[in-house]
Amino acid sequence: DGVREALAGGDATARRSAIADLTARADEITNAPDIIRSGMVDPGFAAQSRPWLDAMQRWGRALQLTAAGLDAADHGSSAAARYFADAKRLAAEAAAIQSIPGATRFDGPIKIADGVLDTFVADAPTLIAVDRASSASTAAER
Repeated sequence: DGVREALAGGDATARRSAIADLTARADEITNAPDIIRSGMVDPGFAAQSRPWLDAMQRWGRALQLTAAGLDAADHGSSAAARYFADAKRLAAEAAAIQSIPGATRFDGPIKIADGVLDTFVADAPTLIAVDRASSASTAAER
């Protein structure tokens, strides 16, 4: 919510700070599965946690791309659309990862921050507008 509020009503400094904080959290989510895997000693736990860690890593990467899209949009770059599209693709991949049948209480798609992370990634392209005319003239000046 803090990121949404900063993007909606904050000045440039508040927006950039919120995006930087979001990027840091996205990096932590993306890197956590590798940290967890490196400390595992139980092969059974490693096998059963694999889909959860794979989903977490993809969600983290989707959030990284979302943050990059927000940063690009905040700077008026048309590259934002590409970042958002890649984030949407990774979010769909993450949402499609299935638990191992019989290994957990439920079978089916892995849920990580369900209703929060998926909603934010989906909404992000509408949180900052990119002025295409302005970004085209900025690109032409470079």
